[in-house]
Amino acid sequence: MAATGWPGCAKSLKGVILDMCGVLYDSGEGDGVAIHGSVEAVKKLKASDLQLRFCTNETQASRETRYYKETDGLKLDVGVYMKALEYACDLKAEVIGKPSPTFFQSVLNDMGLQPHEALMIGDDLVNDVGGAQHCGMKGVQVRTGKYRPSDEKHPTVTADGTVDNLAQAVDMILNQRH
Repeated sequence: MAATGWPGCAKSLKGVILDMCGVLYDSGEGDGVAIHGSVEAVKKLKASDLQLRFCTNETQASRETRYYKETDGLKLDVGVYMKALEYACDLKAEVIGKPSPTFFQSVLNDMGLQPHEALMIGDDLVNDVGGAQHCGMKGVQVRTGKYRPSDEKHPTVTADGTVDNLAQAVDMILNQRH
């Protein structure tokens, strides 16, 4: 039974899915800043036998928002490109993102894995962790990015594990596998 919980489940993992903003980097001034240890953690995962995917809801606002402002000026958001593709293809787009089961299932399909063979690591308890768990995956939350101490007492979503950062999660995963 212990091998099915965190971090024991790492022994049977075949893939890891990482959220980006809040896990790998903090957005903000310029292009953002890498979270301490995240670059090395990704290198360790890439050197392991685990498949690795990055997934994000990296839009700044809703699909109707045309642009958004960052510190270096105005930026076009995904909604503009989506509308152009809809027009060009004469189709209505289906926009999916976390926590949609379709979003997670598409990543699993790309990896050729079943939900119990993959682990999601994210900073958003409901969308990253809860969305992954809803699909049958394990979900680990990092205490970076969107994390708040109140997440650990959330009324409906409980992470399979909570770690200080991606580097700690990766070390725990790889230590279980050796």
